[in-house]
Amino acid sequence: MRKIFIVVAVIFAACSSPNEIPDDVLGINEMKPIMWDMLRAGSLAQNLSGIDTVKIRDISTNSYQQIFQLYGISKEQFYDSYQYYIEHPDKQKILLDSVVGYANRKRMELFQNMHAQ
Repeated sequence: MRKIFIVVAVIFAACSSPNEIPDDVLGINEMKPIMWDMLRAGSLAQNLSGIDTVKIRDISTNSYQQIFQLYGISKEQFYDSYQYYIEHPDKQKILLDSVVGYANRKRMELFQNMHAQ
């Protein structure tokens, strides 16, 4: 009986999906808009500050805090999730491809709204 339990436990463990993301990690659909906003905030900080790296850091830090607040997450949640994606390149690729697709859709919406006026 014990052998059957061990075999069933091993089969169950082997059948768990390797594509599942842990509960404490923000999913791709949650991370996608956050990443897009953070990339835009970093770019804006660089454009506003020129080559002053201290100013870039200050503006970016303030912007990132606002983004975390907007999405109702903590800095730790974001960076722990980001670290997870770095450690799982297959999932990171999906995330980055999703961000690119999201960015393209947002740009297209903006373009369409500008020409509809």
